[in-house]
Amino acid sequence: MPTLNTQLIITIDKLISCKLNKDFHTTTVFPIQGGDINQTFKLEGANQQFVLKLQSGAPSDWFQQEFNGLTAILATKTMDAPEPIVFGEYEDSQFLVLEYLNLVTTGNWFQYGEQLALLHKANNDKQHFGWPSDNFIGHTAQKNSWNNEWASFFTQQRIGYQLDLAVNNGYKLTFSNPQIIDAIYNQLNDHQPLASLVHGDLWKGNTGFVETGPVLFDPACYYADREVDLAMTALFGRLPSAFYQGYQTVYPLEKGYQQRKTLYNLYHLLNHLNLFGRGYLESVNSTIRQLI
Repeated sequence: MPTLNTQLIITIDKLISCKLNKDFHTTTVFPIQGGDINQTFKLEGANQQFVLKLQSGAPSDWFQQEFNGLTAILATKTMDAPEPIVFGEYEDSQFLVLEYLNLVTTGNWFQYGEQLALLHKANNDKQHFGWPSDNFIGHTAQKNSWNNEWASFFTQQRIGYQLDLAVNNGYKLTFSNPQIIDAIYNQLNDHQPLASLVHGDLWKGNTGFVETGPVLFDPACYYADREVDLAMTALFGRLPSAFYQGYQTVYPLEKGYQQRKTLYNLYHLLNHLNLFGRGYLESVNSTIRQLI
């Protein structure tokens, strides 16, 4: 196994065997494509396959949060996602083992929209926003303290936190942080949606299909206005129109979504600025000018 520490694989095999209550021994390891954040591998054994995600030097709960998000999505029985098997730590690395899914190149985008709408409708009779613990959006911490007011939650724990990071990283924004926060709070103040379980990082790269239908990957879950997921699907390459048609048939969007979409996507643009650098600064400033 030239690409991974042998003792790490032995440790993971034992955990998989314990979780599944049957022996598993990795015979082959293949590096696979799995995003820009983690190392990703396919583990093969006798008639079994798993995905291994690996991150060195990460916080101790790095993959526990993804494990929890996938578990929450699957519990709704509305959308498919890779089943999380085990997570843990070996030396300075965090790891997560997932069910291996055989992806197909395309699928029914209308059905994808319908099923995402069902996910957003599941258990959304609550009005507290957040998540049981902080988690991550890319490499960035995502704050999730519970709040009963959506405008307050989003401005403080999404936009405010990212604005502070941007200032600390030396970026000069078009307006001051208090001006931006006040403008966004005022635009959301009269909007009090139900709190839906959202994927939280729903760009096209985290969507896919298996033979049985749509599947979600790499969540950054929390309870939020469902529109944050819809907004992000239009940020880095809009999904096919059939997706939005399918969503609307099950859970029509509320008046004012088009205006809120820009506001919600500022969060992800700020995060990309803080993660990937100055190339996103003009997009951030342009979006801020639209909102103020």
